[in-house]
Amino acid sequence: MSNNRADRAGLRNPKGIGVGGGRALRGALASGGFTTKIFFIIIITKSPPSLYNHPMQTPLYSPDEEMALMSRLWAPKIKDDPLSFVLYAFPWGQKGTPLENFTGPRKWQREVLSDLTAHIKQNNGKVDFDTFRMATSSGRGIGKSALVSWLTLWMLSTRIGSTTIISANSESQLRSVTWAEITKWLAMSLNSHWFEVSATRLMPAKWITEL
Repeated sequence: MSNNRADRAGLRNPKGIGVGGGRALRGALASGGFTTKIFFIIIITKSPPSLYNHPMQTPLYSPDEEMALMSRLWAPKIKDDPLSFVLYAFPWGQKGTPLENFTGPRKWQREVLSDLTAHIKQNNGKVDFDTFRMATSSGRGIGKSALVSWLTLWMLSTRIGSTTIISANSESQLRSVTWAEITKWLAMSLNSHWFEVSATRLMPAKWITEL
């Protein structure tokens, strides 16, 4: 991976942190202290062979840079704030990337991500977590699948070993839309090398589970 990716992450500059579907997205989210429980009803079936027929993932950065990336993604500023994760993890406005003409999520997507952040804060310290439920209905092309992808990658990145389940209206939609969208955003994320992509799931890469 080129150095500009590490530069964008602020890994070569400790001060450069730079943090700012189907018809329904349903979730139950609760948080207390250092733990957060989130369950997204999402079930993935299959991805094109080219997405998962690749060598085993290995670290992209130096040990110190990997530790810096972990520290940032696992700190409350990003771990408990999905909007901050989305703004930090993807190359918004970076020339030569698919996002070079975009500054960040759309207004409605930011509102959903901010609502999740507020809910996590409200649950902080609670033993009996309150449940977060949300549904959105719209036409095509407004970014529902992108939002599902961000939430999935945020959850898996900030809570290694957690489980995220995804569903859609049909198996065809899961294969051609949802799974393709998740793997597209994973490929653009700073920590894509943290995960192995199989036909039906994303798993933490072997190197990160052995730390």
